This record gives sequence, structure tokens and C-alpha cells, in this order.
Amino acid sequence: MLKGRLISGGKFKLISLSASEFEEVSQCVGQKKSEDYESYITCVGLKEYSKPKKVFAYISSEELVLHEFKQGLLPVRFQTFRVSLATTFDYIGMNDKLGFPAVAFTDDSQASVTFASKNAIKILSIKLTKKKLTKLTKKI
Repeated sequence: MLKGRLISGGKFKLISLSASEFEEVSQCVGQKKSEDYESYITCVGLKEYSKPKKVFAYISSEELVLHEFKQGLLPVRFQTFRVSLATTFDYIGMNDKLGFPAVAFTDDSQASVTFASKNAIKILSIKLTKKKLTKLTKKI
């Protein structure tokens, strides 16, 4: 229920945080400016990489941007996802090659991207969930 109305037609997943993780997430979500989080792309659509591609994940007010640095200097956008109610992210589990948690993002208009990150998955997931809930409450 949200504001006394029953929400239907969606899936909701819970993320469990320890006290220290809650503090870290609270500080990051409260900031206006986001940080870049080092991540590794393991799969785009049906193409799986044999060697994970290093990228940086950034959440702005309306989008999730994955970018890589060519020759260590030039930032190039790898893929951008608009944060909308259609944007979904699924926790896949631990990536065997990297030992980091992995998540798959899609917005139903472009190929899904699976990436793994040491410490960014929970923060990115919670930020996206917060933005989606904000958009959902504005529609009600």
C-alpha cells in the first residue's frame, strides 16, 4: 500500500542492509552529486564477454550512465538507461570470475546490461528504487 492505495502490476524486491551499509547508503542517497562506481560489464544482450570490460557507473537525476575510459583518459559513454517505471534491475548473484555481486539492468527499449561491482550494486539499486518510487508517488 502507498498512501492508502493498493499498488498492483509490479514486482518489489527487498534489499537487506547492515548498520554500516545503511549509513553508507544514507550518505550517498542524500547527496545531490553522485560518484562514479568502478564496475565490470560481463554481458550485453546475448553477447557475453570472455574478459569483463571495466566501466564506471554514474546515476544522475534521470539516468544511469555507464562509461569507459579509452586509453585511460577519454571518457566514452558505453550505455545510458533512462530511469523510468519500465527500468528494471535484477540481482543475479555473485559473479564467478570477479567475485563481486552482479546485476542486470534493462529499460525494455535497449539490450540489457549485466555488470558486477565490488561496492556499488546496493547503492545503485537503492538510488534507482528511490527515484522510481518518487516517480510512482507523483503519478498517484
